[in-house]
Amino acid sequence: MLGRLARPLVVAVSLLLLVGGCSGRKSTGMFPVRGTVMVDGQPAQYARVSLTPIDKNDGRSPSGGTVDEDGEFRLTTLKQFDGAEPGEYWVSISWCKPVDPNRSEVEYGPELLPKKYQNPAESGLNELRVTIEEGDNELPPFEISTKK
Repeated sequence: MLGRLARPLVVAVSLLLLVGGCSGRKSTGMFPVRGTVMVDGQPAQYARVSLTPIDKNDGRSPSGGTVDEDGEFRLTTLKQFDGAEPGEYWVSISWCKPVDPNRSEVEYGPELLPKKYQNPAESGLNELRVTIEEGDNELPPFEISTKK
């Protein structure tokens, strides 16, 4: 019986390897990415930082992380804090504080940042564009002012 199952299994695995090898993109792995987000000089605890590949056709996945009480974040793509693949990304930042962080089902309040930070690809915020390289990546601090 194992002989009957082995042939289809070998064919299936071979096809997966063939398809994966023909993607035209060599996986380079994940590299740690960290940074800080400050709003009006204060840590933006609970803010969400997202990296979206500028070239959406190259097969890289988006990455994201949540800002802690010190204003720091580390990015995750596939597993916690694994970072991001090398390449160019748009950065978007959203900041909604929990209404009551002690509840088991967290409810978030309204967006606290101007809309331009949620979609920099459309807003023309070129400063929210980063390049991830092989090795450890420390992004420049994101210092946002909500005061006019």
